Amino acid sequence: MPKQKRRLIVHISDEHSGHKLGLCNPETVIQEESGKEKQFELTETQKEIWDLHTSNADKLAGMNDKQTDIVILHTGEPTHGDRHNKYLMSQRISDQVDISVMNYEPLFSRCKNIKMMRYAMGTDDHNFGEGSAEITMSKILGLMHKGLDCRAVYHGLLDIDGFEIDYAHKGPTKALENG
Repeated sequence: MPKQKRRLIVHISDEHSGHKLGLCNPETVIQEESGKEKQFELTETQKEIWDLHTSNADKLAGMNDKQTDIVILHTGEPTHGDRHNKYLMSQRISDQVDISVMNYEPLFSRCKNIKMMRYAMGTDDHNFGEGSAEITMSKILGLMHKGLDCRAVYHGLLDIDGFEIDYAHKGPTKALENG
C-alpha cells in the first residue's frame, strides 16, 4: 500500500511589505524614476525578521519531501498599504507588491511541494482597498509557480482530509459587508 501524503500547513500574516519595519527580502530590486535599479537599505528590525523568515523557510525545507504537500494560509496584509504612509520605504504601490513577491523567494526556492496558497483579505488600510494586495499577490504567485492553486478569499474554510480550518484576517464581517 502506498504511503499517504502528509500535508504541512504554514500560516503567514501581516508582513506589511513596504513599511520600514515590515518584512523585506534584501535582494528586492525596484526601478527608480530615472530607470536605474536600486535595492533598499534594511533597518535593523527588517534584518532580524528577514533572518527569522529565512530560518523558518530552512526548517520547512527540512520537513519537505516527495511525500509532503505544503499549504500556505496567509491571513492578510502582505503589504502595508497607502493609508498610513509615514514610514513607507517607497510611495509607489508596485514597490510594495514587488517586495511582497520577493519575500516568498526563500519558501518557493527551498520547498518544491507548495501546492496551495490562500490569501484572506486584510483590512483596507493595508491592501489598497477591496483586497487589492491579496488579489494581486495571488495572481502573480499563481502565474509564477505553475501548478500552485493560489486564490484570495474574504473568509475561508479549508478541508484537509476531513479536518476543517476556518480562517480570516479579522473574522467574517468583511465578507458579510461585501455580500
